[in-house]
Amino acid sequence: MGGRGRALPLGLAVSLGLIPLPGPPVLAQTNAETNAPGIQLDFSVPGARSLAMGGAFLGMADDATAAYANPGGLTIMSRREVSLELRSWDFTHLFTVGGAAPDDPTDLSGLDEGRARNSQEGPSFASVVLPFNFRGKAWAFALYGHQLADFAAEFRTSGAALSGSSRLFPSDTRLDVAIRNVGVALAREFELGDKTLSVGVGVSRYRFEIDSVTRRFSILSIDEEPRFDVPGNVHDFQTQKTPPGGVFDWVWTLGVHFQPGYRWSFGGLLRSGSEYRFTGSSIPGEKAPPRLQEKGPFSRDDAIFHVPRQIGVGAVYLLTSRLRVALDYYRTRYSVFTDGLVDIFNLETIEPQLEAFRVPDSDELHLGFEYYLPPRWYLRWGAWDDQDQGLRFEAPPTPDNKGFRALFQPRPDELHFSVGAGVNLRGLRLDAAYDTSDRISTVSLSVVKRF
Repeated sequence: MGGRGRALPLGLAVSLGLIPLPGPPVLAQTNAETNAPGIQLDFSVPGARSLAMGGAFLGMADDATAAYANPGGLTIMSRREVSLELRSWDFTHLFTVGGAAPDDPTDLSGLDEGRARNSQEGPSFASVVLPFNFRGKAWAFALYGHQLADFAAEFRTSGAALSGSSRLFPSDTRLDVAIRNVGVALAREFELGDKTLSVGVGVSRYRFEIDSVTRRFSILSIDEEPRFDVPGNVHDFQTQKTPPGGVFDWVWTLGVHFQPGYRWSFGGLLRSGSEYRFTGSSIPGEKAPPRLQEKGPFSRDDAIFHVPRQIGVGAVYLLTSRLRVALDYYRTRYSVFTDGLVDIFNLETIEPQLEAFRVPDSDELHLGFEYYLPPRWYLRWGAWDDQDQGLRFEAPPTPDNKGFRALFQPRPDELHFSVGAGVNLRGLRLDAAYDTSDRISTVSLSVVKRF
């Protein structure tokens, strides 16, 4: 145990983090500690054009990226279009890395916050849009592929001291998550007097993959340095895995686009959520105490990762002949991340506290501008508020739950700023964008070709 010669009851030791701490995350519905920093799902609209405008695209939806972003806008296109996007993501993960908190159970001051950086890059979106007329009405069909998440994290903790005689185990973690989908969409135009309303529906098949390992290391005293490289010093392993090839689910999307006049246009989106089963395991290490060795490995194959449903509305207004402004609102039900929370360690002392873990739903505003520079150039900029998606522990503070509160603290919201430019070259549009915040930066390059 991690104290100065003081043995603690099992339930208290769990709560203080001296044996594997529960930590259901934004990422998945198990209490593996690897999930504590959370994961970023890339709900931003595909395409460098929309990224440069702060993701405000629902009311525009006038190019091939609408296949995913808002299929109601597909009928705006009168020519066939193909789009391709490449993205690079730079993530900074925040987590409790060490330090020492006072004995007061309500006081978490003195804990140190760690920052770990990881980068991913690759193709993120591709689509083909085929407009056609049927019985005098405009229709459009689209085929697309999209990467919702390509997330990696690697970090180490030195084990925060929570009081004069208890300490979290030092640990190291590796985590990889990928969510990809392939879908089709169909849209039809309706006439409302002299106005135009388009409705589109989409169906896509999502593939989810996760592979994570956390090792926690034994400590002999409250002030001992972590021993990451000592053979046989592992207290326990936590793993999360999907079968080879991943697991799948279906998602449907409903989109609408309405243009009442020359200057205004509006859009709306409703996208369903999805669920993916995977296996979470806890395996005692060489330095696990005898009572954990006797329990042996524990595995649950009914853990579920939830992708939340989304609803959004947007508007675009043409301020001048060259400048237009777009505003979108999204509501994302991140609270589903804690539905069906699974105790990966099968410890009865944890179960009553699982309900105290929360992830708040998100309300996001996206604001963007696009300025036309004749004859070919476009300048774009925007901003949006990315609310904290991290898991937090919200029970009243007690000595028994200080470990939970140390690991699962609320983090500040992220304010993103974005800039970009585009050029039209005889049916070929090239766009570039850069979106940045304190913890996430994204670079996008995309091309749209019209035939």
